[in-house]
This record gives sequence, C-alpha cells and structure tokens, in this order.
Amino acid sequence: MTTGSSSEVITKADSLWIGVFLLIVSLNLWLGAHNYFEARNVADTKIAADTVLKWFASAGEGRAKGSVSEGPCQAAESQWIDCRNSLISSSGPLKDYSNLLNPTGEVFADACDRSNLKTLGAIVVERGVPKASDVTQIVYQKISPAQTLSEPLSLKLYVCGRSFHPMIVGETVF
Repeated sequence: MTTGSSSEVITKADSLWIGVFLLIVSLNLWLGAHNYFEARNVADTKIAADTVLKWFASAGEGRAKGSVSEGPCQAAESQWIDCRNSLISSSGPLKDYSNLLNPTGEVFADACDRSNLKTLGAIVVERGVPKASDVTQIVYQKISPAQTLSEPLSLKLYVCGRSFHPMIVGETVF
C-alpha cells in the first residue's frame, strides 16, 4: 500500500470522466439556450400573426358597415389573391410583417407543406363554409385565389409551426 500526499495525481480515467462531464454540461447548456430561443421565436410568430388576425377583424367590421375605402381588400369585385398580395406589398397595411421562423420563407401559404420548407412560419388563411350535413357548423377549407370579396368571409388563421403542424391563431369574419 502506498501512502499518498494530500495532492494526489489525477489519473487518465479521472481526466476522461471530467472531460465527459464537462461535455455533457456544455451540451445541456447549449440545448437549453437553443430551445429557449426557438420557443421565444415561435411565441413572437404567433403574436405577430395575431396582428394579421386583428387587421382582418377590423377590416371585416368596416366592410360590414360599408365605411371602408376602396382597395384590393375592400371592393366587392376584388379577388382573394389580389387582397392577400396587397396586404404585404410595399404600400400595404402589413408591409412590415415578415416570417419570423423562416426569414427567407413565404409570408402567406395555402397550407403547411413539409416538402416546401418555405411554408415554415407562413400564415395560412382558410375560409369557413357551412357543413353539408349540419349548416349550423362551419368547416374550414383552402380559399380559392379567385374567391370574390362580395360577401363576408369567415376566416381561420394559423401559422405553420416548426414541425409543420398548424398553430391556430384565431377566427374572425372578414
């Protein structure tokens, strides 16, 4: 048996264990920070999409009262695609809105599509129509680009989340 001094030598096994421990701690810190910022980005995306929903609600109230100015989203003969594109144009009311989850992605999309990465973070707007078997219930479906704005539209907005699942923002009448 050898007697050691108060400052024993660190063995290779000890060094390996300390190295693995530090690697695991570093990995946990990085994953924690990464997940925090991802969750914050998703929350900011939903908040920003809520402003779009509020715009549709406000414009819908104005359309119902007939107290709105002319424009691609106000004229009864306008089509949905023209309205949607005008919202984010350089002179549109939502010109500053951007896709926070994917800055190079689309702002609006027809659906969340895993095969099209540009739909990540995009807003999807669906139109509500009465259910065939029960007209008191509404079923939401894709809006045709040629849909006219001659009547109020029941809309549901959602955002394509990280796994391309819909994150519901809300419903309104436009």
